[in-house]
This record gives sequence, structure tokens and C-alpha cells, in this order.
Amino acid sequence: MLERLKPPYSLKTILLCAVAGTLLLMAGVFSMLTSSDAPAAVMLMAIGLALVCLRWVLERLLGPVEALSSFAQELPRNIGRRIDLPTHSLEARQLALAMNQASQDIFEQVSQVQAIVNTAPDAIMGLNKDGLVMSANPACTSLFGRDEGQIQGLTVEACIPGLNAQQLHDFFGQVHRDYGRPLRIVRQDFFGTRADGTLFPVQISLGEVKDNARLSYACIVRDMTDERATQESSELYERALASSHNAVFIINAKMSNQPIVFVNEAFQQVFDLKPHQVLGRNLEQLTLDQARNDGFVELNAAIREQRNTSATITLVLSDAREIIAKVSLSLVMSGNQDLTHFVGIVSDVTAHIRAEKAIAERSAQLDTIFSLSPDGFVLFDERERLMFANPAFERMTGRAWMSASEPMTLELFESTLGGLCHHDHPMGLIAQWAEGGDPSQSRVQLARPQHRVLRAELRRSLVGRGETILYFRDITHEDEVDRMKSEFLASAAHELRTPMVSIFGFTELLLRRKFKEDRQADMLETIHRQSGLLVKMINELLDLARIESRRGLDLDISAHSLQELVHNSVKGLMRAEQDRQVTLLDVPEVQVLIDPEKMQLALSNLLSNAFKYSPQGGEVSLTARLQADGDKRFAVLEVQDHGIGMKPDQVSRAFERFYRADASGNIPGTGLGLSLVKEIAELHNGRAELVSEPGQGTLARLYVPVDESAMALTLVA
Repeated sequence: MLERLKPPYSLKTILLCAVAGTLLLMAGVFSMLTSSDAPAAVMLMAIGLALVCLRWVLERLLGPVEALSSFAQELPRNIGRRIDLPTHSLEARQLALAMNQASQDIFEQVSQVQAIVNTAPDAIMGLNKDGLVMSANPACTSLFGRDEGQIQGLTVEACIPGLNAQQLHDFFGQVHRDYGRPLRIVRQDFFGTRADGTLFPVQISLGEVKDNARLSYACIVRDMTDERATQESSELYERALASSHNAVFIINAKMSNQPIVFVNEAFQQVFDLKPHQVLGRNLEQLTLDQARNDGFVELNAAIREQRNTSATITLVLSDAREIIAKVSLSLVMSGNQDLTHFVGIVSDVTAHIRAEKAIAERSAQLDTIFSLSPDGFVLFDERERLMFANPAFERMTGRAWMSASEPMTLELFESTLGGLCHHDHPMGLIAQWAEGGDPSQSRVQLARPQHRVLRAELRRSLVGRGETILYFRDITHEDEVDRMKSEFLASAAHELRTPMVSIFGFTELLLRRKFKEDRQADMLETIHRQSGLLVKMINELLDLARIESRRGLDLDISAHSLQELVHNSVKGLMRAEQDRQVTLLDVPEVQVLIDPEKMQLALSNLLSNAFKYSPQGGEVSLTARLQADGDKRFAVLEVQDHGIGMKPDQVSRAFERFYRADASGNIPGTGLGLSLVKEIAELHNGRAELVSEPGQGTLARLYVPVDESAMALTLVA
């Protein structure tokens, strides 16, 4: 029957068809039972079939209604949800469409309201009649420092102290409830509290929610911190302007004469003027007596040309005091970009200018000191960039360090300086100089451009801008002296020990044992010889010590004949019984500036060495000549032997103390003679030098200054 109808079917039609069909079926079954002798079981089956058919029809009919009922119950919790019913019921379809449309409309309205509430900068809370927070928007989180879930369920007083249920009730009262007046919004100032207990000013707006079992009040909370701060800042600026230590003046640019309309107390003090002497007058009138001051000329020109400027002025006050002030003049524009005022700030920079001048003078003095200092100074800024290297450091390292383009970094400086050091003595990291025994010193040994030993110190400024200062002192001479002292002590101990052992040993033998007379004489001769060698060594050591300690202060230098010096030296060395004599060649007749005793000692040592280092004989000659060296003249005494000679490395060390070219010990000596010669020659402003070849002999030269005044008189004569 239903198949003959065109869907969708109305619920009434379906129900009528179902009932009609069931009645027809039951009537048919009844007629069958009454017209035949069918058993009771068949009749029961027929009735059951009719009931099943009726149930199936009712389930098809009421199923969509149950689905729509469940959808309606869940709709408050699932706003925006849709239902799709596969039914041919017209009423069910219409009801489903209506409920889907209602769900969509409610969803859109709720979304709009939720979007507005969620994006609102003010905190919005829903309160019940007991003052409990039932809902809160995201702004509550940023305002009170609590999550929305933490705020919900709290009393509103936990967020806004002093606002409770009783206070809410008092705000609204009962009048408008009884007479149906419109809802009111109450605005009040309170202090809110954040989660950490911080209080901040807020303004609340309250509205009553009518006919709502869950909510009774809507509360909007606005943070007034910025507005209060702005208001306080404005008031503070006004007070600060009046009480500023800097002088402030304001010029009205709209008036034709552009008068000064405001000055603070500091302005009156700086200019030594009273308000009635300033207000109403323009800057040009005020500075008439200072017309020649370039700073005032610039300020007046800037006012006429309507531009910002800054100028330094010099003021001579009524008490003849002179001060220097810096004036900054700025334009004040309206919203339409029209000039309304000039604002001038005056700062007394007298002390600052004088301090800068003093600093500049001090800097110039320090630059001069650093430039003339024999020690090296290197400065790096807080970013470890090279800012200064004085000339002494550049002379030490043989190169320029300052660059006109990009400043050298500390890392590159460290690498470059390390490349100048000996391979066996690396510099190490500059950052590690503060480690070790001395907290701020290190030792740097340069191989290039020449051998130097530097003591380096590092200082980092812990205050100011954090500069790094490196200090280098050339201790090459001190280092060499220390080395020579160590070698001298070792050599002296060794050289003194040798004759002392011989003297002690032979003396002990003579005391303990009996020897034949010839043997005793030989032993005594050895003791005498070693004692003489010891006495000579001690005398030479004393001479060296005396010369070094007095540094020529005990020398009696005067003009003496060169020939007399030569003859006395040769005469004191040679004896009539000796076979070997000095071959004396030409000696010019000139006057030399000498201490005759000391110079004779030096020449005698050269002659003595010539004989000692010619053990197989050979001629020893002495000659003299004149030689000019720059603007000075020297008499050059040359002692030539034909002995064993020396190698170049031996020549380079010949003037060292205790150094002996013959290490075998066959040639007697102390190794101090040439050291004495060198010291005496240098104290006379001369020098000594050697030229030698192995097996060919040695030529020793002694340079003695000539008396120029005596030579000039000789030439005139």
C-alpha cells in the first residue's frame, strides 16, 4: 500500500496504512478460521504475524523521532552539529532540517559572541549571585596571571579585593528588580591582584543578568596601569620641567615678536636674571649685550629660519663670572604640523669643557711620554682591537702595527708576534700570561729582527671600557748580564780551584813526607808558579771589579805622549835575559787622552797574550797609526803575532771573561786579560778588536782617542 504513495510520507499516512493493513490481515485470518476447521495453532500464528508486522511498522515510524530526541538533548553540548536521517517520514525530515538550521544559527551567534569576548582587551567574567566566577575570557589570564580554569570557581574577591557578593548586591539594590527598570552598569575603581600578589589599579563595569539561573552579573575589568602611569608621567614631566637642574625656556612662535613665555628656576640661576627681566622679551633682546657671541648668533638665526639647532655660548654674568653653556633649541609642532613653540634646554658645561681641556692636555702629555718611552706599550679596546702601539714597541719588533684600515685583532697580534719568537722559546697565549708564578708577567724571546728578550706584562681594566694594556720592557742586556754572571761564577770557581788544588796538594805532600832536595825544589817551584797564577788572577778580578763598580770615575785621563805609552809598556814587559823581544815599528808622535796606568795595563795584556799564544816562537810586533772615525781621531795600536791563531767563533768570544782559546791548559793564563783590555778601552771611549786565522796568528787593535786640541796646535805651528 505504501509503495503506491510517492515519498516522503507523512506520519499520519504511515500510521493509517499500518493500522489498516493490520486490521485487514487480522480480518482475513479470522474469516479463514471461522470458515474452516483450521486448528488453533494456525490461528495463533496468524495473530503473531500480524503483531510482528505492526511492530515493524511502529519501529520504522518512531525510530527517527527517537534519533531527533537524542540529537536535541545533546545539542547544548554540541552546538553546530548536524543530523542526517535516512527516513521517508515528512515530519521527521522537516524536524531534522529545522533542528540543523537552529544548531547552525546558534553556533554562528555563539561564535560571534565568543570571538568578541575572547578578543576583548578587557577581562570579562560571569558571576553568580554568590560572587563566584562562572566564566572568564582569555584576557583574564593576562590580567590576573591565572589560567581560565584556575579563575573559574574562585570568588571575585580573590581577583579584585573588596568586591564580594554583598558589595555586588549593594551596587544594584532591589529597586530595579521590583519595577522592571533597565539593567544598570556600575563603574568603580578598585585594585586587582595578580597570582604573585602584585596589586594594580583597575576599573570595573558591572551589569545585571536577568532571568538566568547560572549567572547573575557580568563584570568587565580594565587595567588602568598604563593610563595611571601616563597621567602620573604627565604630572611628573610638568614638575620636572619646573624643577629641572637644566635651564629650560619656551618661546611662543605664533606671536610676531616671538617672546619667551616660560623659564624655570634653573634658567634664572644660570642667566642671573629674574622672571620679569625675561618673560615677554625675545631671545635677541635678551642677548643684546652678547651680540658678538657666535652661539647667540646661531640661536637667533635658527629662530628666524624655524629650524632645530645646538650651540655653545659663553656668558659673562653681572659678577664678572664667565660660564660656558650648551643650548639645544627644538621646534614644537601642532597636529597640523604648524610651528607653535620653541623649547630651549640650557646646560652649564663649564666644568665639562674645562675637564675636556685638561684631559686633552693630559692625553697629549701621556702621548709624549709613551712616544719617548724606551718601553713598549700596546693598547686593545674592549672588543680586543688594536688601538695604539708606541714607537718603542715598533722598534723592538722591527715593524709597524697600526693599520689605516681595519684594526688588528688581539688574536692576529698574538699570532704575528709569536712568529717573531725563537722556535725553542714560543711566546704562549697572551690570555695565559696572568697564570703562573707572577700573576701578570711573561717572558718573550724574539728571534727577529734581532735577538731580544722582553718582559711582558698584561693589565685588563676591570672598570671603564674594559681595555687591555700590554707592556714590554727590553731586558736583553739584563738577561745577558745574568747569563755572564752565572758563567763568570762557574768559570771563576773552576779557574781558582785549579791552582789552589795544586798548592794544597804539594804543600800537604811536603808536610807529610820527606823528599830529596831536587824533588822538593821542583815541588816548591810548582807551588810558587801556581801561587803567582792565583795572585795574578785575583789581581785581574779585583781590577775588573774596580773598573765595573767605578765605571771610570777613578780614571785620571789627560793628554800623554803615545810614544811614551808604548815604550813604558814594552819596557815593563821585556827583560834583558829573555830571548824574545817585541819588534817595535813606527809610532807617531801624538798626544792621546788616557789614564797612563790603566792604558799601559791594557797594552801589556795584549803583548803578553801575543807571546803566550806563540808557543813555538815567532815575531811579535807593535806598531801604531792614526785613523779618523767620523769627527774623531784615534791612535790605533796594533799587536801582531804569528802563533796558533783562532777560529771565527773563538774570536767572537775572546773578550768574554775566563774564555780561553786554548782549552788544553798547556798555555798558562786566567782568561781575564782581554776582558780587562775591552773594559779599559771602552772607558777611554775607544775600543778593542781582534783579527785572527787558525795557524796564521792574531792581530789585536787598540783604539785610543787622540787629543784633538793638541793636534790642532801642532798643525797651526
